[in-house]
Amino acid sequence: MRRSSFRSALRFGFALAAALALAGCSVPTFLVDADLDDDGVVTAADVSHATACLGTLLPAPSGAVDRGGCPIRSAPDASGCAAADVDGDRVVTPADVALVAGRLGLAVCNGSEALCERRFDEVAYATTHNAMAARFAPYDYSILISNQCSGVPTQLADGIRALMLDIHWYQPPEADAPDLYLCHSECDYGHQLLVDGLAEVRAFLDAHPAEVVSFIIETNGDTAPREAAIRDAFAASGLAPYALAQPRGAPWPTLGEMIAADQRLVVLTDDSTPHAGCLADGAPCPWYLYEWDGYAFETHFSYGQPDDLSCDDNRGEPGNDLFILNHFLTNNVGAPQFARQVNFDPLLSRRARDCWAVHGRIPNFPTVDFYEIGSVVRTANLLNFLWSQTGGAAP
Repeated sequence: MRRSSFRSALRFGFALAAALALAGCSVPTFLVDADLDDDGVVTAADVSHATACLGTLLPAPSGAVDRGGCPIRSAPDASGCAAADVDGDRVVTPADVALVAGRLGLAVCNGSEALCERRFDEVAYATTHNAMAARFAPYDYSILISNQCSGVPTQLADGIRALMLDIHWYQPPEADAPDLYLCHSECDYGHQLLVDGLAEVRAFLDAHPAEVVSFIIETNGDTAPREAAIRDAFAASGLAPYALAQPRGAPWPTLGEMIAADQRLVVLTDDSTPHAGCLADGAPCPWYLYEWDGYAFETHFSYGQPDDLSCDDNRGEPGNDLFILNHFLTNNVGAPQFARQVNFDPLLSRRARDCWAVHGRIPNFPTVDFYEIGSVVRTANLLNFLWSQTGGAAP
């Protein structure tokens, strides 16, 4: 797939129209999250919450951007009613209450009752490239090196469910000794202690017991031999108990099974060095998964313009279980103006479906820069809906 095609655009339109028709209501079913309190089940409390919010008007995005091109976000919802607007029309109406009440008693996994019985490798997760390299406080990465506007807690709150993270061994000028940091390329332009960044994700998983999150970790020469230190950071942050030990080649558990076992974090790494020294007997961490050895494959990640986007594979074998769809323009660095060229539908959804057809599996990790620009969360939801209609075949 080198260029957009009129036929592909029509297929996208037909697929979305079918989704709307099958929904039987004003909003596609794949966009409805009726678990308002995020406890994993739609209960009477959720119905009561929606009812109490009837009539609440929610502000629409202003469309304004800051000097760096990042969207200026509205103030946090003070009413507590944002979750009750399940049809997304910016007002809580009886239709929202009906959508919640109609799902009473259903288990919800990653925001959808349809995903609980689906294996981890059969689900699409909206993904952020260099998730930690965010411009907004308290991250304050330089505009020269940032790939996102808002930081990881906001990303997770907005529906991002997979994070690409870079780990470096680095000593800031104010530190007494080097340590493991999350930073992109040049740590002098922005950095965060690894243990602090992991703790942010642990806080999210603690507060949202029906959510599954993934890491796609990039290491380099100075971090490759430090698996024991990475293990210690996971332990110190409280994340280690959540990490899934997935044997290579074994069937993935369903999201419902992962949630029931409280192993709701998948950790993929590009570290190809022999993984040893993690456990007391010198064995590797069973949850620190070398992604290119039987677990995942990806498309290329060095695209300069939209016409360069393709489905050609890069690292990993296309027969591997998980498909990383890199969908961002770099031109040496990422920038909001590049995101505005590629993050919107129909281009994003069309490419995802075309690459699904080429490789025979759903793009599990559609990955973008500046996720607040465009529609990556909605696209992941659409891919999950289409999987439910085709049983995994390319739509």
